[in-house]
Amino acid sequence: MFTIHRGTIKFLLLKQNNAFYGRDTSHDTFDLGPKGHLSKGESYLQAAKRELKEETGLNLHVDTNFMHEESYTFSEQNSLTHKRMTVDKKVVYFIAFAHDKDIRQIALSPEHTKYYLLPLNEMLSRLRYDNQRALVRQADEYVRANYLPYMKLTKLN
Repeated sequence: MFTIHRGTIKFLLLKQNNAFYGRDTSHDTFDLGPKGHLSKGESYLQAAKRELKEETGLNLHVDTNFMHEESYTFSEQNSLTHKRMTVDKKVVYFIAFAHDKDIRQIALSPEHTKYYLLPLNEMLSRLRYDNQRALVRQADEYVRANYLPYMKLTKLN
């Protein structure tokens, strides 16, 4: 999700509630936006809209012309068996524009403790992984090419 405030593109960054997930609370974990699993019979677009509503309280138009897919594997400990297990994950990202009036209505779910709206450079500095930084750069390029020309903005950072 992004907004444009006083000529600056700002991206949503959500701070995870690590205690809610039963995770180590000694470090901050961030999400690039709402995320979750597909419900049975649900498309990626339907899931994106549902997760956006559940995690921010917002009903926004999701721009399907920007879609990014990535797959990765990680290892974690099973909470029941305490054995290490390999998890294969596929993530599909979309983008959604929020007006100032929408931002004022954000209502976070218990999964997150705080949200930030950050300009590109600050967003990039908070992300841990190269693939996340690459995705945000792609989103920024997309927004500059597809939204800014229509907004008659005079100042860009």
